[in-house]
Amino acid sequence: MHGLFTNLTGTLTELLDTTDTINGKPLADFSFGVGGFSANQVVFAAQYADGSQGIGMATVSGNRCPLSAGYWKNHANVWPAASLIVGNQSYTQS
Repeated sequence: MHGLFTNLTGTLTELLDTTDTINGKPLADFSFGVGGFSANQVVFAAQYADGSQGIGMATVSGNRCPLSAGYWKNHANVWPAASLIVGNQSYTQS
């Protein structure tokens, strides 16, 4: 299983994972690229368990973090974690 997550609202939130069903069809896999992100929406290519394919869109709702990316870049001492892993890539505060 893998999923698509966002922290756009200030809290890590799952948008989609491979155990989801979309329009009654079990999702087998999905993919997306940086061009698929726009404001609070992400568009993805869906591969379903029956072998069919489609295009889907997830919308993030809720409050955005009031602090900018620049704030977090320059205030690593207030991060709630020292590192995180996205996919197979590990990221540290530096």
